Amino acid sequence: MRPDAAKIVSEVLKLPTEERIELVDRLLQNLDDEERDALDDADRERLHGAIARSEEQFRAGHSIPSKTVLSRLRKR
Repeated sequence: MRPDAAKIVSEVLKLPTEERIELVDRLLQNLDDEERDALDDADRERLHGAIARSEEQFRAGHSIPSKTVLSRLRKR
């Protein structure tokens, strides 16, 4: 850790609990923003549609046992 970062951490640890929690939340939000996927709106819509169809098939009992899936993947 760089010395300036270590100094910041030292100062942050002196803050009251609520302020530290708020800081952690803001840092995590910032990380989430940086790690966003590269999907555009159309791709995201198709992905959500595929997930919904998959869930419907699963709930209707149209699923494959995990052992079968893993066996097929190992053969590739």
